[in-house]
Amino acid sequence: MANGWKKVEKLTDSEGSPLWIEHPKLGSDVDIILLPLSSLDEVAIHPYDVNYYEKEIDVGPADAVSVVGFPFGKTGGRYFAIWATGFMASEPEFDLDGQPKFLIDCRSRPGQSGSAVIALP
Repeated sequence: MANGWKKVEKLTDSEGSPLWIEHPKLGSDVDIILLPLSSLDEVAIHPYDVNYYEKEIDVGPADAVSVVGFPFGKTGGRYFAIWATGFMASEPEFDLDGQPKFLIDCRSRPGQSGSAVIALP
């Protein structure tokens, strides 16, 4: 593992086919993929605990959300992401264009596509 913070993974196989798995129904229409890691040797996993807060929260239009990513490839120090504040811009209970998605209004930049959107109580 390079300098204890970064793990490099191949994105394609020897024939150039992607190693990631896209959403089974929405495919490339959403920025959600799964990339199996080749090895977990010397890797410490620190997942975001969605159950950290004891109660469920409701979010709706105008509620604040955080977009956690790497705008312009920059970091918040070492390899940590940068948190940007945005706001819910649609009702999360209703599908848009027949798909399960919602809109946010945020000052996002290249490098934040597919970033986690987190609502905190």
